[in-house]
Amino acid sequence: MARSTHKRHDRLCKTEVATTDSAGQELSATQIVRVVAALPEATSFKLLAPAPLAYERAIDLCRALAPLGRYFSMPVSLDTLLHKTFAEESASAGCLMVEVQREGILDPVLASGLAPEAAALRSVLTGFRRARGAGLATRLKLELGRAGDDEGVFERALAFVRQALVAMPVLLPAPAQPGGLSPLTLANGLAWARARLVRHTAIWQRSLWPSGSIGLAWRSGYAERHITPRAGRYTATMDVLARLNRTLRARASAALLPAEPLNETRTATRRLQIRASADAALQALSIRLEGTLDARGARRLMKRLREAASVGYSSITIDVREVHWVSPEIFGRFLEKNRERLSELAVTTRIINLKSKLAALREQLGDSEMLRLLESTSV
Repeated sequence: MARSTHKRHDRLCKTEVATTDSAGQELSATQIVRVVAALPEATSFKLLAPAPLAYERAIDLCRALAPLGRYFSMPVSLDTLLHKTFAEESASAGCLMVEVQREGILDPVLASGLAPEAAALRSVLTGFRRARGAGLATRLKLELGRAGDDEGVFERALAFVRQALVAMPVLLPAPAQPGGLSPLTLANGLAWARARLVRHTAIWQRSLWPSGSIGLAWRSGYAERHITPRAGRYTATMDVLARLNRTLRARASAALLPAEPLNETRTATRRLQIRASADAALQALSIRLEGTLDARGARRLMKRLREAASVGYSSITIDVREVHWVSPEIFGRFLEKNRERLSELAVTTRIINLKSKLAALREQLGDSEMLRLLESTSV
């Protein structure tokens, strides 16, 4: 049957079609097709499911609905969206929009700056972009403020929405639970993030992706703009976490020493990846360093540590396990110049996994007062 001629982008699907019966039993694809066939000819519809649809179920429904020539939307699991064949097959069947929620790799990636940007995250970004490229609008529901989330979750959510080309982001407060953000912090962060999402620039950036979902993204964005108050503020804690979670480039001219036994030395890189996560209840900050630490990186890190202490963090832990190369300049002029500041920071700051690094450096530099000063901060 030919696709109905009503405009594809005029509005979201409003008619609801359940995928289960009144007793909660799953309806077969044939039963759902009968329900849809009874709808008025130009009606688009929204499939409802008690849980996001797995790949096999979603594809089965798409194949069954394709001959009807109707447009529809459906909730799918993150794994379904990431399947290589799903986007093209669902779009060709008439699917306008897929709804996805925070699950799988998205949970730890958004919760903490310490989560690694692994290949799994790159595959998630690819899956979302593939869906937009096939003409699907992506509606992503993100519950923020879950147990384990720190105040940086709001900026990480905005960054993911931007990188994944999400057409219709929806930010929701997570149910109150131990270990989650305080109600005041959660309300402020959500208000700030929502206000950022409904800026004209943000709406047009989400809309002007060359695919069939331009109209849906644009209309949805401006509908949200009309009802979203411009509230919330960017807090000092959010700023500290954003400044900490950066990749710094070491100077090309900096001499480097291996910070691990010589038989384990890796290829030198000129990057320092800083990852940070906070526990507001304990006023604690956890930082992980990865890569190469030179004097410039050390100066920036010290500046960020002073900023963290100034906003109330009373316990700061730095993990140097993944630091493989160090500039000898740090153990000369830098430590000498910043001796007093290091002594002040030592009150609140502890460095873990440092002893093996110091042992490797002593073999190359010999013992010194500066190495002993650093050792006094290790646990």
